[in-house]
Amino acid sequence: MRLSLLAAGTLLSASSLVAQVNVGFTFNVSVGATSRGAAAERACQLLARFDAEDYRGYGVEPGTSTTNPTWRDLAAYTFILQDQYALAGGQEQYDFRLYAEGATPELPNFLASDPVGTNEIVHFGPFTSPVGGTTADPRGAWFVTIGFGAPVAVPPLLDIFPSVELQASQALNTAAVPPYWPNDGLSVQIALGVQPGANFTVFDIKGPGLISGGNTANSYGLVHDVPNSSLAYGGARQVFADFQTTSSLQGQCVATTSQASYTISNLAPGTASFYSGLHPDPAGIQNGGRTDDLGFRVVGAQPGELLMYGVDFSFDNLNLPLSVFYPGPVGFPTTGMACLPLTLQIVSLGLAGGTGVDFFQLSLNATSRPFAVGLNLAWQAYTFNAGTGALRGSPCGMQRF
Repeated sequence: MRLSLLAAGTLLSASSLVAQVNVGFTFNVSVGATSRGAAAERACQLLARFDAEDYRGYGVEPGTSTTNPTWRDLAAYTFILQDQYALAGGQEQYDFRLYAEGATPELPNFLASDPVGTNEIVHFGPFTSPVGGTTADPRGAWFVTIGFGAPVAVPPLLDIFPSVELQASQALNTAAVPPYWPNDGLSVQIALGVQPGANFTVFDIKGPGLISGGNTANSYGLVHDVPNSSLAYGGARQVFADFQTTSSLQGQCVATTSQASYTISNLAPGTASFYSGLHPDPAGIQNGGRTDDLGFRVVGAQPGELLMYGVDFSFDNLNLPLSVFYPGPVGFPTTGMACLPLTLQIVSLGLAGGTGVDFFQLSLNATSRPFAVGLNLAWQAYTFNAGTGALRGSPCGMQRF
């Protein structure tokens, strides 16, 4: 694993895209490294885990799905691809595949010994890496967006695993490098949830709340080492990646922390990192001196709309569209999922007009902070337009303390 470069350009791959926005999983998230995980120079799949116990209800609005109105329909996937030798003649091949959770919780629906692509939902590629870098530093990195063309439906209550398939690293820089990583080869940039060594200075440490599924690596990134038939989580990491959707309202769990190693989180609204964003440390239990403030960020609430924040202690597993409870007027259908329990929900922590980008911060006092330890908070936001009667629900996110 090598320290990463900043992304040097933008590459648009696959088919044409309709108007769409990022879900927001990388809001104020900092890259700490680039990695092929334990696969090193071998052919591999680098998978990111998006856990259904962390986020639900993201995707196109229910009712516009071409398959099932309660499923998540996703329009594109964005990540950062890095090449250690990106000069002309050094291009390599990569593919994108999408999997759902299988019979074993927190793992995709294939065995380590299965061929690449087994039980995939969709496959795009192969693609060829771009040209970049300089003779002084031949590395290059690019934001890559894989457009799906038609939205791709994924099951609503299962983890999903987007995968970037990489070929074996090759010695395409024939003048200087031996034929193995990290001197040559493609990789994917990651955010670190641990400091793996002194050379790694940008990392985000979570609070005491357990990572969903309790995998021992505390990781959201895993590697399918194809030649060795191995499928395992790497160290604590979040693949720097996001989905895009055509949904008009997005929301992310956020936390404002005092970490010197993660300065991007120091100012409100903080970071949506899968570490402190989903697992804040409000009482400094895991990290002495931390007094994280938590909250929910909303993108897409417009002026003239009433913006409300809902919070509860769990998700509702019925997975029903909000339109079941309030269909909305003709021409202004209700959108979003009812993923919080409607009977217990605290419906209005905040009540204000939308501005386009909004957030609610729950700042605890010194007396209440210790009582937050061990709790879960599930968040959702709603907008209501009094003129049209239109109701919208954002995605739902869960924070664990």
